[in-house]
Amino acid sequence: MPMAAAAYSDSPNVCIGSVFPNATLFRQLILNCDAFPTDHCSGFTAVSHSDKAIIMSFRGTQGFLQLVTESSEALFANKTAFITGGQE
Repeated sequence: MPMAAAAYSDSPNVCIGSVFPNATLFRQLILNCDAFPTDHCSGFTAVSHSDKAIIMSFRGTQGFLQLVTESSEALFANKTAFITGGQE
C-alpha cells in the first residue's frame, strides 16, 4: 500500500525511501488524462537495489467526477487501432 500512496505524491522518493531504504526513483510521469485540464494521471518507476526489484506504481482516480469522465471516454470515444490487433 505505501507505493500506491506514493503515486499521489509530488515527491514519491520520500515514500519510497521510507519503505525501501536502498531504492532509487527512476522516473515519475504526471500527464493530462481526460478532457478536464485539471485532471492528471500519475505513476512512477523505481528500483530497489537490495531486493533486486523494479517497482511500478500508478495513481487511481481522484474523485467521482474524474471517474465518470474517464469511464465515459473509455466507453464512447473513438478507438485507435493497435498494431498487434484490437484497439486502445
